[in-house]
Amino acid sequence: MVVMGEEFMSDGPDAFVGAEPPLRILQIEDDPDIAAMYALGMEMQGFEVLRAADGLAGVQVASASGPDLVVIDVGLPFLDGLQVLARLRQDPRTARVPALLLTAFNPSDYRQ
Repeated sequence: MVVMGEEFMSDGPDAFVGAEPPLRILQIEDDPDIAAMYALGMEMQGFEVLRAADGLAGVQVASASGPDLVVIDVGLPFLDGLQVLARLRQDPRTARVPALLLTAFNPSDYRQ
């Protein structure tokens, strides 16, 4: 990655693999095929993956389990990804947990 003429490099994924205990990632995804694909990739890298299939369950699992990262689909049933993130930020147990929002929505779907 190049930022303002300087090159920044991370330690790469190996910086997290083998961490004791393994980092816990909560994946909130309603499509079982996509959930399985992402979970497999994360587990192959040595992460512990927790899964929830809807927004409400995701908030409950996050509060109960204390994940190190939450990966949230934007288009979820019961609570969408943005509502999930808002609830996580309101809860002191999850307020500082990093979150990654993913979507397969086409931006043109929002233009009206």
